[in-house]
Amino acid sequence: MDLLQQIKLINNSIDSILNTYSSPDIGQLDYLSGLIQNRTELFSSLSHWRHTTEGSTFVIAHKDFWEQTISTMERDDRSRLEIIKERKETVGKILQERISKKNVLLYHQTGV
Repeated sequence: MDLLQQIKLINNSIDSILNTYSSPDIGQLDYLSGLIQNRTELFSSLSHWRHTTEGSTFVIAHKDFWEQTISTMERDDRSRLEIIKERKETVGKILQERISKKNVLLYHQTGV
């Protein structure tokens, strides 16, 4: 599998998780952040590869595709990371509310 296919596969995995789980837990959100980091490293390898003779030939032959891919990935990453950040904040608030409710319930039951 070439690097572009790996990058596309990771993108599909990220989008699938974001679209499947309306409220993923912190572990899933951290996993998504890791996938994006992994994909970023693959993209760095791809960027390095494009400076080789074979890579330059590919980039020149597919210039529009290459520029669109870079632009789309950067935009999508900002969007994905923002969604992950918002969902982490939401999960954190929900957890805090649950802890508060348990503390209130515990106080009423024990007086402590």
